Amino acid sequence: MPRTWTRPQTGTPVWYYAAAPPAAAALHAIVVALNTGAGSGVGSPPQTFDLTVYDPAAAAGAGAWSKVTNVPFHYGTRPTSGAWCTMPRINTPAVGAWPSAMEGPLELTLHDVPEDKRQEVIDHMREEAEKVAKAQEEAAQEAAPKQLEHATEAAEENGDEPHARRGGRGRR
Repeated sequence: MPRTWTRPQTGTPVWYYAAAPPAAAALHAIVVALNTGAGSGVGSPPQTFDLTVYDPAAAAGAGAWSKVTNVPFHYGTRPTSGAWCTMPRINTPAVGAWPSAMEGPLELTLHDVPEDKRQEVIDHMREEAEKVAKAQEEAAQEAAPKQLEHATEAAEENGDEPHARRGGRGRR
């Protein structure tokens, strides 16, 4: 596990792109060496790494590992050309798309849903979330008087007084 998402260390899994802008899907890679420690991946100059890259299409579809050297690391920035690597995100971007920090749980939930059914699924999810929120609100409103009653009883049993009456925090 890296110490930070913007500074990988040896053994950290990363995504490798052979070109910028991305022309193909990201390949999975592992950092095997840090070549330049300067930079953070967020600014310039970027750190560079040696990577071991797995290409599932190599060796007639059987997959193969290869070493790639001096690969610049970018996170939150976009290189103008050449090979580069970045930290993996929640979802793999579409082929030819830049990785995005904005991809998240909704895309993960909908990735197997056909385009013509997506709005129906989103509407259903919204309805279910509204039902849950309404039920939670009703339960909280129903419980509030009982909570106040129990708190008052406990205070009376213990001889406690509210802060405002005994000069506590209530007088500020």
